[in-house]
Amino acid sequence: MSKPKRQHYVPQFYLRNFKDESSDNLINCFNIKTKKPYKASISKVAQKKYFYESSKNNLEYQLSLIEKESSKYINNLVENKKYKYLNNLNIRANLSYFMSLQFIRTNDKREWIINHSYELKDEISQEVEIPQKFQKLFDELPSEEHVKNWHLEYIEKFSLKFFKYFYYKKWILIKNKTNLNFWTSDNPISIWNPINPPGLGRECSFIFYPLSPRLCICLADPFHFSNLDQGRNSSIGLNILKATSFKFKDEVDVINNNMIEVDSCNMNVFSKDCDFEILF
Repeated sequence: MSKPKRQHYVPQFYLRNFKDESSDNLINCFNIKTKKPYKASISKVAQKKYFYESSKNNLEYQLSLIEKESSKYINNLVENKKYKYLNNLNIRANLSYFMSLQFIRTNDKREWIINHSYELKDEISQEVEIPQKFQKLFDELPSEEHVKNWHLEYIEKFSLKFFKYFYYKKWILIKNKTNLNFWTSDNPISIWNPINPPGLGRECSFIFYPLSPRLCICLADPFHFSNLDQGRNSSIGLNILKATSFKFKDEVDVINNNMIEVDSCNMNVFSKDCDFEILF
C-alpha cells in the first residue's frame, strides 16, 4: 500500500462538512496573514508533505484508522443533530480521544515546538558557554527532523493524557439557527476562557469544535457552564453527566464563536461560503 504524500493535520472527511456548495472538492479559505480569501481543493489545505513521517516514527496510518472510526460518529451528528447521541459513553470516549489528537496534531503545535526551542536555545546560550566541539551541533538545533520527532513523540505521549480534559466536561451540542455559518480552521479545536488565560485544564475554559456550518460541539467546565447564558436554555445544567443542546438564534453569538476560531487558527480559516467580510 502506497503512503500518502500529502498528510492532513485536519482530516479531509471533516473539512468536507464545510465544502463549497458548488463543488465536493472545494472549500472557501481566508489567509489571516495575507488577509486574502480564496477557494482551494480540500486535498491541498491543512496538510504538508510527509507531516507524520520521520526517521524514528510514522503515525499516518495509525491516525487514518482513528479518523475512519471517529468519522462515523461525527457524520452521524452532522446528519441527525441529536445531542442525546453524545450520552453514549463509548461514543463520547471515542470523540474525546479524537479531539485530543486533533488538538495536538496540527502544524500550529509544531510551530509552537519550534518557537519554544529557539527561546530555550537563546536562554542556554546566554547562561552556558557551549564547548567548541558541540558548537556546530548546537547551532543546527532545532533541525526540522528533530522538531518532527519531538512533535510525533508528543502526539503519542499526550493524546491520552489530554483525554480527560475533553471527556469530563459538560457536553453541549450548539445548533446554529441564524443565517450565518460556523467557520472552522487549520487548528479547529479552540479554547475560550472568560476569566483566565485559555488552557485545556484551566478553570472556566470552554472548548469549541465546529462540526459543520450548522453545528458545533462545546465542552464546558461543568461547574461554570452558566457563562453560556443558561437563562436562554434552562435544560443546561439539569445533569452534569448528560449532554444537552443549545441554540444560537442571535448572529452575534455565531460571530463571537467564529472569532474564537480565528484567534485559534494557524493560517487559514475555512467556511462553506466566502463570507469573511468581517476579517478585512
